[in-house]
Amino acid sequence: TWDYYILGKRIMEKKKLEEYQEIEIANFTAITGEQNIEIAMRYLSANGWDSSVAASEYSSEMEVAKIANEGPPPPPGFTPPRNPFATQGPASSGSEVNYQYLHADEPSGNILTSIIGGIASFLLPKKWVGYEAGGEEFVYFLREKFPGMKTPNFFIGKIVGAIHEASLKNRPLLIYIHKHSESPGLRAYLEKTLCSPEAIEMINSNFIIFGVNVDTYEGARTKNFIGAVNLPYITMRIAVNDLLPHTLNTLDEVSITKEQFLAALTDAMINYPVIQSQLTGGSRMLPTSHSPPRREVIRKTEEQVLKEIQEQEYQEAKMKDDFVKKQKMEEQKKKTEEEDKERKEQEQIEKKEKERQAQKEKKLLSLPAEPEPSHPNCCEIAFRLPSGRRVSRRFLKTNKVETLYAYVESLGEEDLQGVAFELSQPMPRKQYSKKDATLGEENLFPKAFVQVGILE
Repeated sequence: TWDYYILGKRIMEKKKLEEYQEIEIANFTAITGEQNIEIAMRYLSANGWDSSVAASEYSSEMEVAKIANEGPPPPPGFTPPRNPFATQGPASSGSEVNYQYLHADEPSGNILTSIIGGIASFLLPKKWVGYEAGGEEFVYFLREKFPGMKTPNFFIGKIVGAIHEASLKNRPLLIYIHKHSESPGLRAYLEKTLCSPEAIEMINSNFIIFGVNVDTYEGARTKNFIGAVNLPYITMRIAVNDLLPHTLNTLDEVSITKEQFLAALTDAMINYPVIQSQLTGGSRMLPTSHSPPRREVIRKTEEQVLKEIQEQEYQEAKMKDDFVKKQKMEEQKKKTEEEDKERKEQEQIEKKEKERQAQKEKKLLSLPAEPEPSHPNCCEIAFRLPSGRRVSRRFLKTNKVETLYAYVESLGEEDLQGVAFELSQPMPRKQYSKKDATLGEENLFPKAFVQVGILE
C-alpha cells in the first residue's frame, strides 16, 4: 500500500538493518498482518527483536486500542488532543464524533488519509498524542525539556513489554511514574535519584527501567496497575512469567536523598536473586546471550560492600590504635612532668635543708664556748620552743642577749625558719628585746626560763 511505501522508504533510507532484523520484520508482519514497518520495528526493538514475543505484545495492544476506540473514560483530568490525521469513526447520537488517537506517524484508514499521514510523519517532528503514548513519549519529553541531562536506558514501549523484558532477562523492573513538568523541582528530583551518575551505572547494569507520564493512557493504566498514590513514584518489582508478584522497594517521597536511593537500589540488587528463586521454586530462567551475568553483578556488588565494610573496620581500628597510642604518650608525658616537678621540689627542699644546716653550723660557730657548771659566772638558761620542745644551755652572765637569739637560730627548728621570733619571760611577763644587754643586766643569772614566741 501507499502508506507502506512511504514509511518503508523513509525507514530504509535512515536505518540500515541487519539481515536477521529484516527476517524478524518479515515474520512479524506475517503473524500480525501489520504492514507498517515502523510499527513492526518499534515492537521488535522493544522485545529484543523476537518476532513471536513482539507479535504477542502487538496483539495485546490491539485489544487495548480496540477498547480505546470504543470510548473508555480517560484518566482523571486528562483531555487528549485530537489527531488531525486520525480517521473519523461513525457518528453516534447527536453531534458526538468518536476519534482514534494514534501515533502521529502511524497512518490508518483509507489511502488518502494514509498518504497524508505518511507525508506528515515524514515532514513533521515526532509527536505523541492520545492514550497510546508510553515509554517512547517519556524519553522524548526528557530529551526535549531537560537537554544535556544524562539518563538511564529507559525501556521504549509499554508496561507489558517492560515486564516481559524483565522476566526474560532475569532483572528487577524499576518503574518510574511522574506528571510532566518543566519546573526546576522535577529536574532536581531526577538528578538526585534516577539520573545521578552512580544511579545510572547501577540501573543500566542491573535493572530494566520503565518511565511513563501519568497524563497518558499508558501512564494512568500503569499507575492503577501497580497501585501508585503519590507522584513522583518509584517502585522496584520482581517480574516472573510476565507478572509482578513481589515488590522489592517503593519510594514515593519527594524528599528522598541520593544516598537513600542508591541504598534502595543496592538492597533490591542483593535481595532480587534470593526472592526470585523462591518465587520460581529455585528454577530461574536462563538469561539470554545479550543479557548481563546477574550472579556476577551481585557477587561484585557484595564484594564491594564487604570491601567497604572491611575498610571501615580497618579505619576504625586504626583510629582506636592511634587514640590509645596518643593517650599513652600523653600519660607518659604527664608522668614525666610530675616526676620532674617532684624532683625539682625535692631538690628545693634539700637545698633549703642544706642552707639551714649551713646556717645552723654558722650560728653554732659564732656561739661562745659553753662554760662549766662550776664557773662562778655560769648562767643556766632553759628554753621552751614553739613546737613545745624544751632545751637548755649554759652561758656566762657577761654574754649578751643576742647570744641567746643566735643559740635558738642554731637549733634549726622548722617552725622558726625564715620567721621573726622573740624571747620572753612568762611570769611575770618580760620581753628580752635589748639584744645588746648582758644576761646579768636582764636578771638571767644564775638560772632562768625563757619562752620562744613567733612574732605575727
